[in-house]
Amino acid sequence: KPTLLSLSMRVLIVRLWALGDTVVRTPLLSRIRSEWPDAHVTWLSGTSALPIVSLLPGVDEILTVDDRRILRGNIFERATAILGIWKSLLSRRFDRVLLLHADPRYRVLTLPLPLRGGRVDGLDHTPGPHRNPLPGRFRGDETVRLFDRRPPDDPPSRQYDLSDISSRF
Repeated sequence: KPTLLSLSMRVLIVRLWALGDTVVRTPLLSRIRSEWPDAHVTWLSGTSALPIVSLLPGVDEILTVDDRRILRGNIFERATAILGIWKSLLSRRFDRVLLLHADPRYRVLTLPLPLRGGRVDGLDHTPGPHRNPLPGRFRGDETVRLFDRRPPDDPPSRQYDLSDISSRF
């Protein structure tokens, strides 16, 4: 939750690519706005998902990274892209950070944030009490469960809709 000194909740969502997965995660935006309508939501997006992310209602700011360099670049290109992300993130403060990639290699993107006192919650495919998403559950609901920090046996108390981007075309 935001502190008394902050004006609103500041949330960072990290989802770089995969357009379908990006859209399926949008109930998270509805969830955030339901409790914190004045929250400032920043989305860290890859350039390939930017056309969709820029249409999402509820996103206040978009930080972009060349996801092709991170995914397919040589070691120098990858390091340069990651250092660029770190540089932009170190100058900011977030109350919540949600890493919407289950692959642990993506955690490198958010490494500096705990140094600034932020907590990073991320998707996790490993079996156990923190597994998210659970097989057979709608991934949008599972993303809301991640935000709410609910255990797997505690389903969401409310359903949140996918973002409607049709009016933005």
